[in-house]
Amino acid sequence: SGASSFHRTLVNVVQGPTAVVSGTVSPVASVNGPSFVGAVGSQVMLRGSASYDPGGATLTHTWAMVTRPTGSQASFASASSADTSFTPDANGRYDATLTVRNSAGLVATQMLTVYVGSYPPVAAVDRNQLLTLLGGTVTASAAASTAPSGNTLAFSWSIDARPTGSTAAIASPNQAALSFTPDVAGTYYATVTVSDGPVNAIAGVTIVALSSSAGTVPLAYQPLLVRYSKSQGKAVIVATNPNALHLVDPSAATDVSVALPAGAKALNISADGNLAAVLHEGSVSLVDLVAGSLLRTSATGGSQSDAPVTNTGLVILVGQTNGQWVSPGITVINGRTGATVTSGGSFASIYGTTRALLGESVGKLFTQSEGLSPQDVYATTIDPVTGALGSATDSPYHGDYAMGNPLWLSADQSLLFTASGNYFTTSDLRYGGTLGTAMFSLSHSASANELVALQNATTGYYYQQQPTQYPAVYKRFTGSLLFPANDVSLPMVGGAQSYGLVIFHAADDRKVMVVQTGSNQPQASGLSYYLLLR
Repeated sequence: SGASSFHRTLVNVVQGPTAVVSGTVSPVASVNGPSFVGAVGSQVMLRGSASYDPGGATLTHTWAMVTRPTGSQASFASASSADTSFTPDANGRYDATLTVRNSAGLVATQMLTVYVGSYPPVAAVDRNQLLTLLGGTVTASAAASTAPSGNTLAFSWSIDARPTGSTAAIASPNQAALSFTPDVAGTYYATVTVSDGPVNAIAGVTIVALSSSAGTVPLAYQPLLVRYSKSQGKAVIVATNPNALHLVDPSAATDVSVALPAGAKALNISADGNLAAVLHEGSVSLVDLVAGSLLRTSATGGSQSDAPVTNTGLVILVGQTNGQWVSPGITVINGRTGATVTSGGSFASIYGTTRALLGESVGKLFTQSEGLSPQDVYATTIDPVTGALGSATDSPYHGDYAMGNPLWLSADQSLLFTASGNYFTTSDLRYGGTLGTAMFSLSHSASANELVALQNATTGYYYQQQPTQYPAVYKRFTGSLLFPANDVSLPMVGGAQSYGLVIFHAADDRKVMVVQTGSNQPQASGLSYYLLLR
């Protein structure tokens, strides 16, 4: 016989509460139609039937003509249907809006512009930003504006924004060229309306007028080497008689000096702006820029020609004054103790008097000899924390592009600028572009989206830091492509024209400059020196 059995399984299902959420959202307005109609009297269809409500609610449609040419009486065949039409009765611009509303009363609006008779002109100004000292005149041009209709263009300039108290006016507002003299320091915005008759277009330019008197600190010594600490807001200046490192605050007009044991061959500051390394003959001094004190002077064991410094106080010694091939090419010491951390580097990368630039963010030391022809830039990998040295690579061009000292980095350290005006990518030292002229001082700001520089009028292949004469203007380049902008005149100081020796960006993107008056020639008699903040 067979046996059978059964069992029962109970399943207890526990179901949580169910939330029911209801509500409504705004509808979506969608307008379709032509943007250009060639002739008056042609019916123009505008379709709003693609508008919808996400919740499926029924929509109501309302059309309005918010802009029409002067004298036009054009109206919609139906102002309440999803699709409608109008017949333009004059050449020009028509702005039509569609407003859709759902049953909850929520609305959405979209506008469509229709040009009739001709395409609108294209307004173009040759500069989007101008900079000048107060009292200086700036110029811009809208002559590159075009009219697809072929009609003659008319121009109308106006000042749409200005500092409080300004009454400055544009002398000839109906010309293609703008000439404007700001009367109050601050920011102005000038617009030009370009018209081909029935249709207009507008473009603008920002004008910044800098005070010609703020932040002027007389220097009672000749500035020999100058750097700028953004974090401290101070210029770091080497002078002699006596040998000292001066920390000059242009905002507070203070000048604190730190005695140095000997004359300086090179000056560098750390990326964070807290330390300075002053290279002497056979020794190097590490200076705390925050406390304004000399931390230590250490022997270098050689006649090096440059000494970049890291944020941690490592000093990187390179070059050999009046020497030839240097081995080891690079020596790293602890500037706080004097102990050697490491040495090495490519034998070929260091020849005689060599200048160096440390890119902490990219972990590279860029070097260039002043005694080789053609000049070439080397990049040696380095750990700025440990001082460990890696491989060295050189520029692939070997004379195809002029280079020369000194060197500078862009704000993000992606570009390496050389004194010739040519610049290169720091990743592989490939050619990046040219500023079109040699420079002896340069500063780049990412926040201001600009590069400022002092032009070196010296001709020839080699470019050294010292020009044959100092300029009365600084040059500007703007945007990611570094397009040339307007030159900015240096101010009168004490009734005399000033000439630029070095230029930097402050943390707030004002310009910090060391200038001289009395002559534009180096080492001329009767010179006076100043630190300016503009």
